[in-house]
Amino acid sequence: MFSKNLPIHVKFYPPTGGFFAWLEIDSEISIDKIRENLIEKSVDIINGSQFSLNKNFSNCLRLGFTFYPPSQLEYACKEICLAIKKVNI
Repeated sequence: MFSKNLPIHVKFYPPTGGFFAWLEIDSEISIDKIRENLIEKSVDIINGSQFSLNKNFSNCLRLGFTFYPPSQLEYACKEICLAIKKVNI
């Protein structure tokens, strides 16, 4: 879902046996601004630093996908890509 729509400056790391995928975003792009745009679309994200004891991964998003049906995942992926592009302008 992400591979077709992500801007070139965003890296997608698919799950390798776990329940999460990761997006790595250029450090100049504000995760908080991306989140603000997504909340309006009923999509929420959490900064990757929340999953690190040392607050690493502040330019990353950890994406859970096991609890959602494919239609919701597709919608969320589309909106995340659009929000990243919007904030990056």
